[in-house]
Amino acid sequence: MKQIKTLTSMSETLVLLLEELTNLLNDIDNGDLVREIENNVVSPMENAQAQLDIILDDIDEGVYDEYSGEEDFEEWE
Repeated sequence: MKQIKTLTSMSETLVLLLEELTNLLNDIDNGDLVREIENNVVSPMENAQAQLDIILDDIDEGVYDEYSGEEDFEEWE
């Protein structure tokens, strides 16, 4: 499925961007600027990457598979 490959690629890209941001932050001398970037950029990106990974795990586990209607259910008495 093309969408899964795209989501996986997005997650991997976010990991790379976060690594680059971390390296950049190590070179910034202004502590206020570092905190601002960490709070407003890095943290949301980390959250997005984690959520993408959770969604991909859910896809692998079949959470989003459509109901086929083939399962047998016991009738309520």
